[in-house]
Amino acid sequence: MDKEKIKKYEEYFYWQNNMRKSALRTSHKKKGKLKFSKRIIEPLRNYLYSFFTLLITTKWIAKDPKHPQYCDILFLHASEKSKALRLRDPLIAELRNKGLTVLEDAQQRPSIILKKGLLTRYKYSIPFKYLFNASYIQHVVDTYRAKIIITDRNGSIYSSLLKEANQPYGKLVHMAHCVATDNFGRFSMIDYDYYFLYGTSSLDKIMNRQVRYGSTKAVLTGPYFSNKDFHLKENEASNNILLFGIYPDLEKKEPYQAIYGIMKDWAEQNSDYTLYIKPHPRSKSDYWKKAAQSINNIVVLDATEKLIHCLSNISITLSIYTNAVIDSALLSRPSLLVCPNNMDELGDELDLEKFYLPRATNPEQLQSNINTMLNDYSYYVSQATKFAKYHLEYQQDSIEYITDCLLSISNHQEDFPIVQMNEKMDELKLSIIATD
Repeated sequence: MDKEKIKKYEEYFYWQNNMRKSALRTSHKKKGKLKFSKRIIEPLRNYLYSFFTLLITTKWIAKDPKHPQYCDILFLHASEKSKALRLRDPLIAELRNKGLTVLEDAQQRPSIILKKGLLTRYKYSIPFKYLFNASYIQHVVDTYRAKIIITDRNGSIYSSLLKEANQPYGKLVHMAHCVATDNFGRFSMIDYDYYFLYGTSSLDKIMNRQVRYGSTKAVLTGPYFSNKDFHLKENEASNNILLFGIYPDLEKKEPYQAIYGIMKDWAEQNSDYTLYIKPHPRSKSDYWKKAAQSINNIVVLDATEKLIHCLSNISITLSIYTNAVIDSALLSRPSLLVCPNNMDELGDELDLEKFYLPRATNPEQLQSNINTMLNDYSYYVSQATKFAKYHLEYQQDSIEYITDCLLSISNHQEDFPIVQMNEKMDELKLSIIATD
């Protein structure tokens, strides 16, 4: 990196680390402050790791990678845990069917990096405090010499290093694992050769950001875990409604319990409807299990039940905020947003109100919206199709399209549409001042 690039690199990550503090101040809950570990411990640790890196990578001690494994494509997972989920297996199988050599690795913890000596002196200019991170990335790059390295961790400090280090061999492709939103600072990182986004909504969200770091070529691809069998026939309008539960940490918070309360009160007041609950996979569903004991028309489903089975007899899904509403749209099930107007930090991140109906802020509005949707159900099913297309450029065929794009890149071609996204740092310094 040249000096100007390094300056922007440091400014960007200072801004990104302060985004949570800024959000806390904006919500008027309490003054945000970076943790002591972020302000003091982490910088000191970086210098210490870099000192050990300098020793390990000296010409007297440094070693070439023990087992170089050159490949066409390397999936560099965010962690061993992420790798173990095997979410990318269908895409990997398709790539191998096209004759590409595909390998997988996972970003390692500093203790493992040091213990195993996974360090090779970075070949470009880098400040001393980043030497550890950069040397680890150089080790990964030199081990695989991949034509394409694929990442999926948003806002990673490794991204710019990977993009630079892999240039002699190939390209860095960042693959989105969800739609982009306004409320997550890490979507401002775009320093990749190619950025595979789900669709138009993600492109719009990132293009409209006040801050973007780096530059990339955006490609609208859809998700990398599509399923050709993910399909249901259109349902008839019925009184079967399904709620997508939220992340368990959020379920415990008072504002979100208040939203749950709206839906619980609605179910209690409208006994001719059945409210099915699809819990988040990590949730114990205590709130809804307790509610179901006294309200007969609440049914709590198994958290591990496949979505396609959960929605087989459903007409409408309810959402606080979850990407599952995009899946339900693919299955021809329209959705309604339930959220009080005073929850500014949540908002309508997925633009449900643009395609369906305004949010419901109380049980009466929810019933009114359900009546409106059921009385013109075919129209709202057609809106579900438009909603899905807005978020997912390619849907059940996205794996095939992603494979074709990657094959083209590996052959040093670019025979697919791209949108150039450039750096936007004008507002960054003002944002930094606002968060201090």
